[in-house]
Amino acid sequence: MVEAMAALHAMAEPRHHPMHHDWLRTVRRRMTAPMRQETAGFRFGAAAFLAAVLVPAVGSTLGGSPLGFDAELELLRSHRDELGRQILRALAGVERTQGKDLHDPMVQAVILRDSARLGPVAFQLVQVGLADPGRLGDRLLDLLDDYWNRVGFRHQWAAVEPQLVEAATAASLAVNGTGTRGLLALLSERLASAATTCAGAAFDLPVPCTDESKPALLASAHLWPHACVVHGVPGTVCVIYPVAAGAAPPAQPDPLADLLPLLRGLDDSTRLRVLWLVREGPRSTQELAPLLGISQAAASKHLRLLAAAGLVESRREGAYVLYRLVPSSLERIFHGLNGLLTRPAGDTGSGPAPTPR
Repeated sequence: MVEAMAALHAMAEPRHHPMHHDWLRTVRRRMTAPMRQETAGFRFGAAAFLAAVLVPAVGSTLGGSPLGFDAELELLRSHRDELGRQILRALAGVERTQGKDLHDPMVQAVILRDSARLGPVAFQLVQVGLADPGRLGDRLLDLLDDYWNRVGFRHQWAAVEPQLVEAATAASLAVNGTGTRGLLALLSERLASAATTCAGAAFDLPVPCTDESKPALLASAHLWPHACVVHGVPGTVCVIYPVAAGAAPPAQPDPLADLLPLLRGLDDSTRLRVLWLVREGPRSTQELAPLLGISQAAASKHLRLLAAAGLVESRREGAYVLYRLVPSSLERIFHGLNGLLTRPAGDTGSGPAPTPR
Protein backbone atom coordinates (compact mmCIF):
# COMPACT_ATOMS: atom_id res chain seq x y z
CA MET A 1 0.00 0.00 0.00
CA VAL A 2 2.84 2.37 0.83
CA GLU A 3 4.49 1.60 -2.50
CA ALA A 4 1.22 2.29 -4.33
CA MET A 5 1.05 5.66 -2.55
CA ALA A 6 4.64 6.40 -3.55
CA ALA A 7 3.84 5.48 -7.17
CA LEU A 8 0.92 7.90 -7.15
CA HIS A 9 3.30 10.57 -5.87
CA ALA A 10 5.52 9.81 -8.87
CA MET A 11 2.53 10.16 -11.20
CA ALA A 12 1.52 13.49 -9.64
CA GLU A 13 5.09 14.87 -9.81
CA PRO A 14 6.72 13.11 -12.81
CA ARG A 15 9.50 15.67 -13.17
CA HIS A 16 10.82 14.54 -9.77
CA HIS A 17 10.83 10.86 -10.73
CA PRO A 18 12.71 10.49 -14.03
CA MET A 19 13.49 6.81 -13.41
CA HIS A 20 9.81 5.92 -13.70
CA HIS A 21 8.76 7.76 -16.84
CA ASP A 22 8.07 4.57 -18.81
CA TRP A 23 5.69 3.34 -16.12
CA LEU A 24 4.08 6.77 -15.75
CA ARG A 25 3.29 6.97 -19.46
CA THR A 26 1.54 3.62 -19.16
CA VAL A 27 -0.35 4.80 -16.08
CA ARG A 28 -1.67 7.92 -17.77
CA ARG A 29 -3.04 5.91 -20.66
CA ARG A 30 -4.89 3.57 -18.31
CA MET A 31 -6.29 6.09 -15.85
CA THR A 32 -9.65 7.64 -16.54
CA ALA A 33 -10.08 11.41 -16.37
CA PRO A 34 -11.99 11.19 -13.04
CA MET A 35 -9.17 9.09 -11.55
CA ARG A 36 -6.58 11.64 -12.64
CA GLN A 37 -8.66 14.43 -11.15
CA GLU A 38 -9.07 12.53 -7.89
CA THR A 39 -5.33 11.89 -7.71
CA ALA A 40 -4.62 15.57 -8.29
CA GLY A 41 -7.21 16.46 -5.67
CA PHE A 42 -5.51 14.34 -3.04
CA ARG A 43 -2.33 16.28 -3.81
CA PHE A 44 0.05 13.34 -3.78
CA GLY A 45 2.74 15.77 -4.79
CA ALA A 46 2.29 17.74 -1.59
CA ALA A 47 5.16 17.78 0.89
CA ALA A 48 3.38 15.89 3.66
CA PHE A 49 1.00 13.20 2.55
CA LEU A 50 1.90 9.63 3.46
CA ALA A 51 -0.60 9.28 6.28
CA ALA A 52 0.64 8.08 9.65
CA VAL A 53 -2.22 5.60 9.82
CA LEU A 54 -0.31 3.51 7.27
CA VAL A 55 2.30 2.66 9.90
CA PRO A 56 0.13 0.10 11.75
CA ALA A 57 -0.49 -1.70 8.46
CA VAL A 58 3.21 -1.69 7.77
CA GLY A 59 4.04 -2.80 11.30
CA SER A 60 1.74 -5.78 10.98
CA THR A 61 4.05 -7.19 8.31
CA LEU A 62 7.21 -6.95 10.40
CA GLY A 63 8.39 -10.25 11.80
CA GLY A 64 5.71 -12.24 10.02
CA SER A 65 4.30 -13.05 6.63
CA PRO A 66 3.62 -9.92 4.57
CA LEU A 67 0.00 -9.03 4.02
CA GLY A 68 -1.38 -8.99 0.50
CA PHE A 69 -2.96 -5.89 -0.98
CA ASP A 70 -6.54 -6.93 -0.18
CA ALA A 71 -5.63 -7.68 3.44
CA GLU A 72 -3.87 -4.31 3.78
CA LEU A 73 -6.89 -2.60 2.26
CA GLU A 74 -9.23 -4.30 4.73
CA LEU A 75 -6.95 -3.38 7.63
CA LEU A 76 -6.86 0.26 6.57
CA ARG A 77 -10.64 0.37 6.16
CA SER A 78 -10.89 -0.59 9.83
CA HIS A 79 -8.98 2.68 10.49
CA ARG A 80 -11.01 4.70 7.98
CA ASP A 81 -11.89 7.52 10.39
CA GLU A 82 -8.31 8.03 11.54
CA LEU A 83 -7.09 7.73 7.96
CA GLY A 84 -9.56 10.42 6.91
CA ARG A 85 -8.39 12.75 9.68
CA GLN A 86 -4.77 12.25 8.69
CA ILE A 87 -5.58 12.98 5.05
CA LEU A 88 -7.54 16.07 6.06
CA ARG A 89 -4.62 17.37 8.10
CA ALA A 90 -2.24 16.72 5.19
CA LEU A 91 -4.51 18.50 2.72
CA ALA A 92 -5.24 21.41 5.02
CA GLY A 93 -1.71 21.85 6.33
CA VAL A 94 -0.14 19.87 9.13
CA GLU A 95 1.21 22.80 11.11
CA ARG A 96 -2.05 24.74 11.23
CA THR A 97 -4.21 21.79 12.30
CA GLN A 98 -1.87 19.72 14.46
CA GLY A 99 -3.48 19.16 17.85
CA LYS A 100 -6.59 21.13 16.90
CA ASP A 101 -10.15 19.85 17.24
CA LEU A 102 -11.37 19.32 13.70
CA HIS A 103 -14.97 19.59 14.93
CA ASP A 104 -14.38 23.15 16.17
CA PRO A 105 -16.33 25.48 13.83
CA MET A 106 -13.58 28.10 14.01
CA VAL A 107 -10.92 25.53 13.05
CA GLN A 108 -13.13 24.30 10.20
CA ALA A 109 -13.61 27.88 8.99
CA VAL A 110 -9.83 28.40 8.86
CA ILE A 111 -9.34 25.06 7.06
CA LEU A 112 -12.00 25.89 4.47
CA ARG A 113 -10.58 29.35 3.92
CA ASP A 114 -7.04 28.08 3.42
CA SER A 115 -8.16 25.09 1.31
CA ALA A 116 -9.91 27.25 -1.26
CA ARG A 117 -6.54 27.79 -2.95
CA LEU A 118 -6.08 24.03 -3.54
CA GLY A 119 -8.48 23.84 -6.46
CA PRO A 120 -12.07 22.59 -6.72
CA VAL A 121 -11.39 18.85 -6.37
CA ALA A 122 -9.11 19.17 -3.34
CA PHE A 123 -11.49 21.69 -1.77
CA GLN A 124 -14.39 19.27 -2.23
CA LEU A 125 -12.33 16.50 -0.57
CA VAL A 126 -11.63 18.80 2.38
CA GLN A 127 -15.36 19.45 2.71
CA VAL A 128 -16.02 15.69 2.67
CA GLY A 129 -13.38 15.15 5.36
CA LEU A 130 -14.79 17.82 7.63
CA ALA A 131 -18.27 16.35 7.34
CA ASP A 132 -17.23 12.67 7.58
CA PRO A 133 -13.54 11.71 7.95
CA GLY A 134 -14.33 8.04 7.32
CA ARG A 135 -15.84 8.84 3.95
CA LEU A 136 -12.67 10.73 2.99
CA GLY A 137 -10.60 7.72 4.05
CA ASP A 138 -12.76 5.49 1.87
CA ARG A 139 -12.28 7.85 -1.09
CA LEU A 140 -8.51 7.39 -0.87
CA LEU A 141 -8.76 3.63 -0.42
CA ASP A 142 -11.17 3.34 -3.35
CA LEU A 143 -8.66 5.25 -5.48
CA LEU A 144 -5.84 2.94 -4.41
CA ASP A 145 -8.04 -0.09 -5.10
CA ASP A 146 -8.69 1.16 -8.64
CA TYR A 147 -5.00 1.96 -9.07
CA TRP A 148 -4.06 -1.58 -8.05
CA ASN A 149 -6.67 -3.46 -10.08
CA ARG A 150 -7.91 -1.28 -12.94
CA VAL A 151 -4.71 0.60 -13.71
CA GLY A 152 -2.62 -2.48 -13.02
CA PHE A 153 -0.18 -1.39 -10.33
CA ARG A 154 -0.25 -5.02 -9.17
CA HIS A 155 1.94 -5.86 -12.20
CA GLN A 156 4.37 -3.07 -11.35
CA TRP A 157 4.48 -4.33 -7.77
CA ALA A 158 5.35 -7.82 -8.97
CA ALA A 159 8.30 -6.32 -10.84
CA VAL A 160 9.74 -4.31 -7.93
CA GLU A 161 8.86 -6.57 -4.98
CA PRO A 162 11.92 -8.84 -5.38
CA GLN A 163 14.19 -5.79 -5.28
CA LEU A 164 12.45 -4.48 -2.17
CA VAL A 165 12.73 -7.89 -0.49
CA GLU A 166 16.45 -7.89 -1.27
CA ALA A 167 16.79 -4.39 0.22
CA ALA A 168 14.84 -5.45 3.32
CA THR A 169 17.12 -8.45 3.77
CA ALA A 170 20.20 -6.22 3.51
CA ALA A 171 18.67 -3.80 6.04
CA SER A 172 17.96 -6.66 8.44
CA LEU A 173 21.55 -7.86 8.18
CA ALA A 174 22.83 -4.34 8.79
CA VAL A 175 20.63 -3.97 11.87
CA ASN A 176 21.79 -7.32 13.22
CA GLY A 177 25.41 -6.36 12.63
CA THR A 178 25.53 -2.75 13.77
CA GLY A 179 22.15 -1.96 15.29
CA THR A 180 19.60 0.55 14.05
CA ARG A 181 22.00 3.44 14.60
CA GLY A 182 24.55 1.77 12.35
CA LEU A 183 22.02 1.17 9.59
CA LEU A 184 20.82 4.77 9.68
CA ALA A 185 24.42 5.92 9.54
CA LEU A 186 24.81 3.94 6.33
CA LEU A 187 21.64 5.52 4.96
CA SER A 188 22.29 9.03 6.26
CA GLU A 189 24.08 10.30 3.17
CA ARG A 190 21.25 9.13 0.92
CA LEU A 191 18.56 10.42 3.27
CA ALA A 192 20.27 13.74 3.88
CA SER A 193 20.45 14.41 0.14
CA ALA A 194 16.83 13.39 -0.45
CA ALA A 195 13.86 15.70 -0.24
CA THR A 196 12.17 15.01 3.07
CA THR A 197 8.44 14.51 3.51
CA CYS A 198 6.66 13.67 6.71
CA ALA A 199 3.18 13.19 8.11
CA GLY A 200 3.20 14.74 11.56
CA ALA A 201 5.67 17.11 13.12
CA ALA A 202 8.77 18.12 11.22
CA PHE A 203 11.55 15.55 11.48
CA ASP A 204 15.17 16.22 10.66
CA LEU A 205 17.28 13.60 8.91
CA PRO A 206 19.22 11.53 9.67
CA VAL A 207 16.82 10.07 12.22
CA PRO A 208 18.08 10.35 15.81
CA CYS A 209 17.50 7.09 17.66
CA THR A 210 19.03 4.58 19.98
CA ASP A 211 19.59 0.91 19.31
CA GLU A 212 16.78 0.21 21.75
CA SER A 213 14.25 2.21 19.74
CA LYS A 214 13.61 0.32 16.54
CA PRO A 215 11.97 2.49 13.87
CA ALA A 216 10.31 0.62 11.04
CA LEU A 217 12.53 0.82 7.96
CA LEU A 218 10.87 0.51 4.56
CA ALA A 219 12.61 0.42 1.21
CA SER A 220 10.78 2.03 -1.71
CA ALA A 221 11.47 1.88 -5.42
CA HIS A 222 8.99 4.62 -6.38
CA LEU A 223 9.68 7.22 -3.69
CA TRP A 224 13.12 7.94 -5.16
CA PRO A 225 14.68 10.47 -4.92
CA HIS A 226 12.72 11.32 -1.78
CA ALA A 227 12.86 9.98 1.74
CA CYS A 228 9.92 10.02 4.09
CA VAL A 229 9.60 9.95 7.87
CA VAL A 230 6.12 8.97 9.05
CA HIS A 231 5.09 9.44 12.68
CA GLY A 232 2.45 6.98 13.84
CA VAL A 233 1.25 6.44 17.36
CA PRO A 234 3.49 8.12 19.99
CA GLY A 235 6.95 6.63 19.83
CA THR A 236 6.37 4.97 16.45
CA VAL A 237 8.47 6.16 13.54
CA CYS A 238 8.70 4.68 10.07
CA VAL A 239 11.53 5.70 7.74
CA ILE A 240 10.81 5.11 4.06
CA TYR A 241 13.98 5.38 2.04
CA PRO A 242 14.91 5.01 -1.65
CA VAL A 243 16.65 1.86 -2.83
CA ALA A 244 18.67 0.98 -5.90
CA ALA A 245 15.52 -0.19 -7.70
CA GLY A 246 14.40 3.42 -7.90
CA ALA A 247 17.60 5.30 -7.40
CA ALA A 248 19.80 6.80 -10.03
CA PRO A 249 21.92 4.13 -11.72
CA PRO A 250 25.65 4.17 -10.97
CA ALA A 251 27.61 6.41 -13.24
CA GLN A 252 28.73 4.62 -16.37
CA PRO A 253 31.53 5.63 -18.73
CA ASP A 254 30.10 7.75 -21.50
CA PRO A 255 29.94 5.70 -24.72
CA LEU A 256 30.54 8.97 -26.61
CA ALA A 257 33.73 9.77 -24.68
CA ASP A 258 35.97 8.11 -27.28
CA LEU A 259 33.99 9.42 -30.24
CA LEU A 260 33.63 13.08 -29.38
CA PRO A 261 37.31 14.12 -29.77
CA LEU A 262 37.43 12.38 -33.14
CA LEU A 263 34.19 13.98 -34.32
CA ARG A 264 35.28 17.41 -33.11
CA GLY A 265 38.39 17.01 -35.23
CA LEU A 266 36.16 16.59 -38.28
CA ASP A 267 33.86 19.55 -37.68
CA ASP A 268 35.67 21.84 -40.14
CA SER A 269 35.81 21.63 -43.93
CA THR A 270 39.50 22.60 -44.04
CA ARG A 271 40.45 19.76 -41.71
CA LEU A 272 38.45 17.34 -43.82
CA ARG A 273 40.45 18.51 -46.86
CA VAL A 274 43.67 17.99 -44.90
CA LEU A 275 42.67 14.36 -44.26
CA TRP A 276 41.92 13.91 -47.95
CA LEU A 277 45.31 15.35 -48.89
CA VAL A 278 47.31 13.17 -46.47
CA ARG A 279 45.34 9.98 -47.15
CA GLU A 280 47.94 8.64 -49.61
CA GLY A 281 51.11 9.75 -47.89
CA PRO A 282 52.80 12.22 -45.53
CA ARG A 283 52.83 15.94 -46.33
CA SER A 284 54.44 18.90 -44.58
CA THR A 285 52.83 22.11 -43.42
CA GLN A 286 54.69 23.99 -46.14
CA GLU A 287 53.24 21.66 -48.78
CA LEU A 288 49.69 21.65 -47.40
CA ALA A 289 49.27 25.41 -46.93
CA PRO A 290 49.25 26.38 -50.66
CA LEU A 291 47.14 23.33 -51.53
CA LEU A 292 44.56 24.46 -48.99
CA GLY A 293 44.85 28.12 -49.95
CA ILE A 294 45.64 29.21 -46.37
CA SER A 295 48.70 30.50 -44.51
CA GLN A 296 51.23 28.14 -42.95
CA ALA A 297 50.19 29.38 -39.49
CA ALA A 298 46.54 28.45 -40.19
CA ALA A 299 47.58 25.10 -41.61
CA SER A 300 49.69 24.40 -38.50
CA LYS A 301 46.70 25.18 -36.26
CA HIS A 302 44.45 22.73 -38.14
CA LEU A 303 47.13 20.05 -38.07
CA ARG A 304 47.63 20.47 -34.31
CA LEU A 305 43.88 19.98 -33.77
CA LEU A 306 43.85 16.89 -35.97
CA ALA A 307 46.86 15.48 -34.13
CA ALA A 308 45.24 16.17 -30.74
CA ALA A 309 42.14 14.28 -31.90
CA GLY A 310 44.32 11.36 -32.97
CA LEU A 311 43.37 11.63 -36.64
CA VAL A 312 46.88 12.40 -37.92
CA GLU A 313 50.35 11.71 -36.59
CA SER A 314 53.63 13.48 -37.29
CA ARG A 315 57.29 12.68 -37.68
CA ARG A 316 60.27 14.93 -38.31
CA GLU A 317 62.44 14.51 -41.41
CA GLY A 318 65.26 17.01 -41.42
CA ALA A 319 63.83 20.54 -41.42
CA TYR A 320 60.28 19.37 -42.08
CA VAL A 321 57.52 17.86 -39.96
CA LEU A 322 55.44 15.43 -41.99
CA TYR A 323 51.84 14.54 -41.20
CA ARG A 324 50.11 11.31 -42.16
CA LEU A 325 46.61 9.90 -41.72
CA VAL A 326 45.94 7.46 -38.84
CA PRO A 327 43.65 4.85 -40.49
CA SER A 328 42.76 3.23 -37.15
CA SER A 329 41.10 6.50 -36.07
CA LEU A 330 38.71 6.36 -38.99
CA GLU A 331 37.91 2.75 -38.06
CA ARG A 332 37.20 3.88 -34.48
CA ILE A 333 34.78 6.49 -35.81
CA PHE A 334 33.01 3.95 -37.98
CA HIS A 335 32.76 1.26 -35.32
CA GLY A 336 31.86 3.76 -32.61
CA LEU A 337 29.02 5.33 -34.58
CA ASN A 338 27.78 1.95 -35.74
CA GLY A 339 27.83 0.60 -32.18
CA LEU A 340 26.10 3.68 -30.78
CA LEU A 341 23.33 3.68 -33.38
CA THR A 342 22.70 -0.05 -33.12
CA ARG A 343 22.36 -0.16 -29.34
CA PRO A 344 18.89 -1.01 -28.01
CA ALA A 345 16.79 2.09 -27.28
CA GLY A 346 17.54 3.49 -23.84
CA ASP A 347 20.82 1.57 -23.43
CA THR A 348 23.63 3.97 -22.68
CA GLY A 349 25.79 1.43 -20.93
CA SER A 350 29.48 1.11 -21.37
CA GLY A 351 29.61 -2.43 -22.71
CA PRO A 352 31.40 -3.24 -25.93
CA ALA A 353 29.80 -1.92 -29.05
CA PRO A 354 28.17 -4.47 -31.31
CA THR A 355 30.34 -5.73 -34.15
CA PRO A 356 29.25 -4.03 -37.39
CA ARG A 357 27.78 -6.28 -40.03
